[in-house]
Parts: sequence; structure tokens; C-alpha cells
Amino acid sequence: MILALSLSLLASDFEVSGATVAAYPIAVTEVAAAGAAGLASAALRQRVEPMLEMTGMFRLLDRASFLAPASEGDQIGEINWNGWKQVGARGLLKLRLKSAAEQTVIMWRLFDAGTQNLLTEGQTKTLKGKEPLAAEKIADAIILRLSGEPGPFASRIAFARREGRNTSIWTTASDGSSLQRVTDRESLSILPAWGAGGQSLYFTHLTDQGQHLYLSGIAGGPWKGIARHPGSNAGAAMSRSPVTLKGTTYKRLLAIALSKDGNTELYALTPGGKIVARLTDHWAIDCSPSWSPDGKSIAFVSNRGGSPQIYALTLADRSVRRLTFKGNYNQTPAWSPRGELIAFSGRDERNVFDLFTVNIKTLEIKRLTQAQGHNQEPSWAPNGRLIVFSSSRNGKGSRLYVMREDGRHHRLLNPKLGAASTPRWSGFIQR
Repeated sequence: MILALSLSLLASDFEVSGATVAAYPIAVTEVAAAGAAGLASAALRQRVEPMLEMTGMFRLLDRASFLAPASEGDQIGEINWNGWKQVGARGLLKLRLKSAAEQTVIMWRLFDAGTQNLLTEGQTKTLKGKEPLAAEKIADAIILRLSGEPGPFASRIAFARREGRNTSIWTTASDGSSLQRVTDRESLSILPAWGAGGQSLYFTHLTDQGQHLYLSGIAGGPWKGIARHPGSNAGAAMSRSPVTLKGTTYKRLLAIALSKDGNTELYALTPGGKIVARLTDHWAIDCSPSWSPDGKSIAFVSNRGGSPQIYALTLADRSVRRLTFKGNYNQTPAWSPRGELIAFSGRDERNVFDLFTVNIKTLEIKRLTQAQGHNQEPSWAPNGRLIVFSSSRNGKGSRLYVMREDGRHHRLLNPKLGAASTPRWSGFIQR
């Protein structure tokens, strides 16, 4: 009961969902260590800090302002609390590393500098030299303790990367580090989509014979043909939950746009590529499917109203509802894991693409970007609090950025990702 009350009181002034509360001021420091352990501690801290800052929930305090000596410990009686309060710290995160044979034990303790209470603590192990990998676990633990919600970092982001005249599929950790190639640089592969569990990727491969859907492990390797029907096989999306169609419940289904019968329509496929059902049957082009979190509906793009707009298909009765009425070119819908919003890119009166959300109940439209180049292809973090997207701002071609769900706190993910587009954020991945 005491723990629950403590969490409730702290969360009341910790920004989660767009309130105009100042970001939570936090100091992150490691307990001093010599040699390799000291370097590893610094490397870990240097990854934890930007991860917390990236969420927009935290304000990282400048280390140059710290009054406490590097030798300060991580026990309550060893901490100079007045010194931390003087520099404006609300939270104090202490990191400590200990060598254990070929591994490193990493311990963290989060304190409230005002009350001098320990809020949460934990530990994990990594191989020596791999200490920064623990940053994801630490950052998520801090966010969970302060907000009561899971953090976004137990996940990865897939994207298409331009390499000369070709395009290949890559993944990166959710903070832009740990870049990993999936398809070779000689391919022309686009539109990645995560398989269930986050260990595989679907993508569309373009050749003279057509646009075909393939599946690969996230570390690359052999491709498996999934959909190679005549015409286009593009824009696959895996459901996040079981789906019921015509009385049969499937653990997971793919939604995809196929033009095998002449017109582009939406279909449901098993993860292995077997067609389960044709979902739309209209003279218009229907494409870009995105599943609702409960697997009962699909958002998609259609020009059945005269211009590309966002629609929602209810699978139980196949009813279709138009969601957007403003703008003459709305595309790439992405349904929030929280269920209430769909992010999309729309062309405005300046002939520029920007990002918006539509509330599926009220149809209220909210603009997220403006006057910063073309902003397109949104994809939600698995906790529904961040959006990754591609942007042409700064005149350097398409790059990946991350922002809060309300459009604030834009951050370049990593300039080393290169000419990147069509980002897709995975669900939570078991470590």
C-alpha cells in the first residue's frame, strides 16, 4: 500500500501524456571506479542519458553543475542530498558496476532527491565490453517506476535505407544505436513490417517480375517467399493480437494490398502467406493497412471518395468508415497501440506533407508537424508515447526523427542511419 501511494504521488507531477508539466529534472551519475570499470560505467551512463532525454519526459542536468564528488556512493547515508537539491535534481540515478569473471554486474538505484527515498533499484549482467546494452533495461525501469507505464526501449526500429540506386532493409535499436543490416545492398527492398515476436521482418522486394513479399530473420540470411502473386504484393502489416474472421480465430494475420485480380484490394494472409480472406471489394485503390490493437479493425488508405483518405474497416461486418475529410492527400495510417489515435501523413495547402493524428471516436484532427520540410510515414513506439517518422528537414534528404505523441520534442534519431525512410517500430521484444 505504501509503495502504491508513493508511486501515485510521484506520477502526479511526472509528465506522461502531453500535459504542460515541466520535464522531470534528473541527475545521472556513476559511482567512481578505476580503469576498465570506470570507462564501462561512463559508456553506460552516456547511453542512458540520451535515452531518457529522447522520451521528452526528463530534463538531464549538466554534469558540470554537480556539487557531489565522484567518489560519492549509492547508499542513502553516503549521498550529499543538499548538493543535489541545489543543482535542481528531483531524481538521482546512481550506476555501479562490479566485475564478475567474464561478466559485469550492473546495479542501478533511483532516488527522490527531495524526500531522500529510494524509488527503485535493480541489477543485471552483461558480458564485459557490452555494458551499454543494459541501458535499455535501466531506462525502461526508470520510466515504469515514475510513470506507471512501460518504457519504449525493449524494441527495435526497421527502415529502408537508400544505398546508391538501391534500397535495403535495416534495423536499429530504438535510440538509433546498434545498426544492423537485413538485406544486401544490391537489392531493391522497401516497406519493412515486423513479424510476431520481433525476430523476423517482412518486406517488399522489387524486380522486373513484380513487387513480391518476402520474410527474413532480423540478422539477414535466406529469404522466404510469402506473397508472389501477379502484380503488386505490398504494404504488409502483422496484427498485434488474435483475429477472428468468419468464425475462425487466428493467432496472427497479415494484412496486405494485392493487385492480383487487377484492382488493388486488401487481403488477410496467414504469416506463411496463405490467403484467408479478401477484405475489400471496391473499384477504388485500397492500400496501406494498419491493424487496431485489438485486431478487430484495420485502418487503410482509399481513393473511393475521390482523393486518398484514411478509412477504418470493421472486420466483423466489413463496414467501412471514413475518418479524414480535410486535405486532398492523406496516407500511411498508423494505429496507436493505445487504440484511440491514428497517425497519418497528409498534404496541406502548401503542397507539403506533414503529420497528423485523428481520434477514431471524435474524428478530431491534430497537427503534429509544420514548416519543417516533408514529414511522413509515422510509426508508434510499443508504449504509444513516441512516434518515429521520416523528414526532409535541414536539407539533408530523408532522415528518421522521433517525437512525443502530441508533436513535441523532435529529435534526430541518428545521423549515421543515412537516407532512411518508411520506419516501422516493433512491438515489445523479449530480451
